[in-house]
Amino acid sequence: MKLLPLLPLSLLVAPAAAQGWDFQTLAAEGDVVPGVGTITSIQNIAVNNGLDWRVEADTDNPLTDDDYVLLGPSGLLLQENQSLPLPVGALLDSFDALTLDINSNSAVNFFLDGTTGSSDDSGIYYNLNLLVQEGQFTTATGVSAGTKYTGFFETKLADNGDILVMASMDDPLITSTTDRVLMRLTVDLAGNLASETVVWKESDVLPGTTGMVTDFGTGPHQFDMNDSGSILFYADTDLPTGTDGFIYADSTQLAAEGGPSPVVGRLWSSLASPEVALNNSGDYAFSGSLQGDSASNLLLVKNGSKFRQEGDPVPSIPAFTFTSFGSGPLDLADNGDLLWYGDWNDPATDFDTGLFLNDELIVQEGVTTIGGVVVDSLSGVQEGYFISDDGRFIIFEATLDDGTNGAFLATRSGSIVSVPGCFPDGSTMAWSAGEPKVGSVLNLDYNAPVAAFGVRYLGVSTTSLADGSGCGVFAPGIGEILIGITPPDPFLLPMGAHVGTGTTVPLAIPNDVSFVGLTFHLQSFNVYLSGPTPITITNALELTLGV
Repeated sequence: MKLLPLLPLSLLVAPAAAQGWDFQTLAAEGDVVPGVGTITSIQNIAVNNGLDWRVEADTDNPLTDDDYVLLGPSGLLLQENQSLPLPVGALLDSFDALTLDINSNSAVNFFLDGTTGSSDDSGIYYNLNLLVQEGQFTTATGVSAGTKYTGFFETKLADNGDILVMASMDDPLITSTTDRVLMRLTVDLAGNLASETVVWKESDVLPGTTGMVTDFGTGPHQFDMNDSGSILFYADTDLPTGTDGFIYADSTQLAAEGGPSPVVGRLWSSLASPEVALNNSGDYAFSGSLQGDSASNLLLVKNGSKFRQEGDPVPSIPAFTFTSFGSGPLDLADNGDLLWYGDWNDPATDFDTGLFLNDELIVQEGVTTIGGVVVDSLSGVQEGYFISDDGRFIIFEATLDDGTNGAFLATRSGSIVSVPGCFPDGSTMAWSAGEPKVGSVLNLDYNAPVAAFGVRYLGVSTTSLADGSGCGVFAPGIGEILIGITPPDPFLLPMGAHVGTGTTVPLAIPNDVSFVGLTFHLQSFNVYLSGPTPITITNALELTLGV
């Protein structure tokens, strides 16, 4: 065992499920953006593992060229009509969908004012570094010499700085005037363009097909990329209608229009305009429509199996069945948690939509409250919700019953649960004050069986209690020694000398968002310098931290 200070509590482990969710407002209609105006609506949103977030919002600034803003925890980050470093004279006109990596970098398509005209008025930026601009010739191999960018759709950003861009280009050797390309950009340590690589392009023949690609899904959630560089995408081809659309993961075909689906006896009807998601563990999800019964033709797929189908009962409300999954994204955390939107057939239409994490209904219109006000409607459309890669933070757009439109944060509620020990000896530990969240000070109340002088330690373990008890290692003549036995757990925090049968000791929880959603197991370990027994051990407390 180790004697360590409180700081090493930052051991990273997977979040354990806690009871309920906490909600807080990040930005909302009526909030004042100093020097700009008052927020009137929410547009795009993003959040990362470090609880850094981005919200694009419209304001009531009377100058309509200046009224859009990008906000974060520190306040105003970007404003429409501000100057950009490059190209010379360019002004920020508007944003596309937002991206945010673990280091709070972004890669976004900016629309521009102050350029020569409509043929060069957009560009892909890494933070504020211009990487490629509309009208610029590409250096990438895989397209013809003299191929230039003619426009951009959306971007996907990996934590290593790789950027996947859905681009429009003009390749002189492709007969169409607008040629769609999935282009990978890389950046150097200074955030400048290092390379351009064509991943797939119009006119390519995908493995396992005989038709040429004519287009890709260009929406913000119709293609995806993870940190290892794998991509998930939809492609349309020149094959006959009904057999021309495909979902691919890199070079592997996952679904084909007219081909079998995960639902026995049902073929895919349409995969066009899907929602797709790919996480850093290789899990994937996508949506599509089936042939046959129109009341059960909408399907969500996860890792090749049916996840949810139109007509399925609603988890926790089985009296109703799903009628739609909206047009919002599917979003996968790295632990496999899937965030999705559902609409069901409750005749009371004020209560019939919700935001789900796997089978858990976390936000329901007409039921969930934020700051004491009921959620009136959810944004089940493009950019309506987003989950951090580690699954601990969910940002979503909603309108409350008082008419306020806002971007809100959902995190697991903190909790403290007492777990009985295996060998009760009359020594106990309880929690009497403080909130189970980062930055709080908890009061731990101890009761010792004897009033002898000794030294108290707090055993801290991130190892789960597999049998649901405070059982650990039993040492003959001593009793149970701490919870968890997997290195580097447990470790000991000295809590000072004690004498007597009862005392309260404060435990400070660091104000560190990396702790949010994590579960720790606490158990007191009392060493007596005199008394009837050399060591006594309390019950355990299972502590899950909120924000």
